[in-house]
Amino acid sequence: MKETLTAIRETIQNSKRIVIATHANPDGDALGSTLALALGLQKLYPEKSLTVVCPSPVPEGFSFLPNLQLFTQEFGSRDLVLTVDTSRIHVDKVSYKENGNRLELYVTPVSGKFQVSELSHHYGKPATDLVIVLDCGELSRLGNIYGDEKDLFESIPVINIDHHQDNTNFGSINFVDTKAAATAQLIYQLLLSMQIPLDATIATALLTGLITDTGNFQHSSTTPEAFLIASKLLEVGAQHQEIIEQIYRMKKYTTLKLWGYILAKIKNTADEKIIWSTVTKEDLQRSNGNLPEAEAVLDELMLATPKAEVILLFYEQVDEIRISIRTTDGVNAAKLAESFGGGGHPRAAGCRLTGFSLQQTEDLVIKRVEEQYRSGSILEPRTALQNSTQPQSYSPEQIIKKIGEMLE
Repeated sequence: MKETLTAIRETIQNSKRIVIATHANPDGDALGSTLALALGLQKLYPEKSLTVVCPSPVPEGFSFLPNLQLFTQEFGSRDLVLTVDTSRIHVDKVSYKENGNRLELYVTPVSGKFQVSELSHHYGKPATDLVIVLDCGELSRLGNIYGDEKDLFESIPVINIDHHQDNTNFGSINFVDTKAAATAQLIYQLLLSMQIPLDATIATALLTGLITDTGNFQHSSTTPEAFLIASKLLEVGAQHQEIIEQIYRMKKYTTLKLWGYILAKIKNTADEKIIWSTVTKEDLQRSNGNLPEAEAVLDELMLATPKAEVILLFYEQVDEIRISIRTTDGVNAAKLAESFGGGGHPRAAGCRLTGFSLQQTEDLVIKRVEEQYRSGSILEPRTALQNSTQPQSYSPEQIIKKIGEMLE
């Protein structure tokens, strides 16, 4: 890891125009990690040009986060190139004049005049020499940010920082740690290695990432190191109570209304081990809600349905059906998602299917989920969980004691 962090530091140091990008429909970890890194780099390198990009608008539920004005949906500034076909008439000179809010360009021919058909324009490449991609398993999740700039991604360094198991290691430099509780944990390590002092603003962004990706430290991905980092962030002023209040206690009317539609359609197997529901385009329109609001119902269902071991939510989108999966300990959500071409974490994963209606997708997926669950192919044997090669588990008391020892 030290070699990777050194390579990242040197690459950033040698770059002048940096883009930090995260995935579409960002969650708390994507937003918090991106903000924390951007604010840290601004502090260390105020002379560098920095653009923070997300292909989707920031969900309203994260409006409490600091410095959200940094986010843009554009890749960065680029030249407007005006082209004149000079095969028929040659150019004598080119000049310009500012006329109020208008910039007038003058292309003077040697003789005669240019036709409109001889004029065209295009945009130059973004003025960027480094892209840092956060919390993103593959470049396609960047949407148009990647789709419109594939040539650029292939011509400049790309730093890939992530903790998802299905990460494709697409970067020139890959800082991917699947044992990390959140990408925010990796950004914390990077900022420390760069000797960037943390402040309350950066700490709040990082703690948001840790809290949201661990389900407020309830998911099995929570480790003693996650608690230790959280304690360090609190020491420098992270707004813990505001994060909890905004994410877990406050619910907008649109969220509650959308949840109502979802909960009214819950289905389950006879033994209630597998439960699921759907979100239609009509549900989103009627509630004026959005996908991140719908996603939050999964964690609520996991807490409120003690018998359930697999919970799925089907989202109807324009040209695909998106499926989010949550599982309890002992059931591998990532393995289940992989069987449909998706991926993720052992307890939280997802996939997307095209070419089927919502009902067809629901029927197909639930049938296969039940087959895999009943056959045991997505179950994690108890012996495997107890194997000595697996990370040691801790009781809450042991975790508190270990944190105390580490702080000493």
